[in-house]
Amino acid sequence: NEEYFQEPIKSFSGFFVDEKGHVLTIDASVSDCERITLNGKYDAKVVVRDPKAGFAVVAPTQTFTPNNFAKFRESLSQRMQDISLTSYSFDEIVPEASLTFGRQAGLSGLRSQLEFERVVTRRSERDIGSPILDEDGSVLGIMTLPDNVDSELSRDIGLITDFSIFKSLLKQAGIDYQVAQAGPLVSREEKLASAREMTVMVNCWN
Repeated sequence: NEEYFQEPIKSFSGFFVDEKGHVLTIDASVSDCERITLNGKYDAKVVVRDPKAGFAVVAPTQTFTPNNFAKFRESLSQRMQDISLTSYSFDEIVPEASLTFGRQAGLSGLRSQLEFERVVTRRSERDIGSPILDEDGSVLGIMTLPDNVDSELSRDIGLITDFSIFKSLLKQAGIDYQVAQAGPLVSREEKLASAREMTVMVNCWN
């Protein structure tokens, strides 16, 4: 069967936002797709799109209950803090989501600039749409690319689009999202295990 030898035309990250399996991702991941899958296995459909803001919500076409989903931090902290990005950026080599660590480098308007450790030598498109986690594993926002930034510089810089920007989209999709409560810091191992259950790869097929 030829389908087994096909590859998606593009793949971005996304993450579960409720117990019903709704996934928040960027709009580019679902635009001009004849078929959408999650992790290359589960057929999915677009629930709602906001091309202007650049985000979309998709859902599996079959009943699906994720092992974990996002608990959102409603406002970004003004202090420096350790953060992490979870994505499938090394999919060909590592078939599971990987965790990249960095620091929040300050707030600027509605979006926050991040600097990640230099272990990420080249950012993959699969990083885009990833959840950004704070020290206790709560979701601060979603990874997007900065506008008008030099391509060489963009390897090491990304932006958080925080909860306030896409909250209305979640409401429009009828998602009963959860707000994070203050909790203890977690180890990197605990955060990775939790994040892997939350993060998915959104595949676009034609």
